[in-house]
Amino acid sequence: MTLKPLPLKELIREEYRGECVDQILPEKPDASIQSILSEALNCTSGDRRRDYDHALPNHQRIAGYWNAHLKSIGIEGVLSPADVALMMILLKVARQSRTPKRDNLVDIAGYARCVSQIEEMEP
Repeated sequence: MTLKPLPLKELIREEYRGECVDQILPEKPDASIQSILSEALNCTSGDRRRDYDHALPNHQRIAGYWNAHLKSIGIEGVLSPADVALMMILLKVARQSRTPKRDNLVDIAGYARCVSQIEEMEP
């Protein structure tokens, strides 16, 4: 993969399996949106990333447990890592519809980022 050089302030450095992947940061969005998106970015990188791993292997593990549970109750099917992140978005939407909280919106944005990371890394 060849990436064109960009100023550091416009990049997010991702590390996956020893490779750095550059992602372009958006131009200054609305302050309230940036606050939620910035928090979601922090939740999906840094310490939390070190604790839980990159989105793909983390959601692969979750999918494995969920698929095993579904099979144990007689439901055959295979959830992908992206399915896990999308279902977590739906969980947060359900919570938001009952009790609106900023945390739900941050988590929705964070899981959306996870979907993007997973789809970029999956074969």
